[in-house]
Amino acid sequence: IIRNNFEKTSKISDEGIKFLKRCKNLERLNITYSRKFREYFHLHIAMNLRNLKYLCVRECPLQEDLTIFIQGCPHLEEVDMSGDSWVTPNCLVGLSKHPNIKIYRLGHFGHGDTQCEESLQ
Repeated sequence: IIRNNFEKTSKISDEGIKFLKRCKNLERLNITYSRKFREYFHLHIAMNLRNLKYLCVRECPLQEDLTIFIQGCPHLEEVDMSGDSWVTPNCLVGLSKHPNIKIYRLGHFGHGDTQCEESLQ
């Protein structure tokens, strides 16, 4: 088992996630506060981290459809997208189809933290 915890890693991007492909036995991945993920982060995880059971992307804005995790990460049981994650409906619907998810933590849904105050008024 290899366990990594990348906190306050605002510079980790899709390109950086690609280098995890050598960690075939990785079961837990924690990346907190990265603002550099774009459209390939979930593809790199699904294609390379088949044994992943726990994924924490707390405070990382995510808007991609995560349906690919059903095939790519069949053992995934827990996902943490809490904090200022700005999760979109597309992302949530895709993840909700995963049959093995037991624990899911959700942060900002459908908006970022800067829009939170506006939504409350």
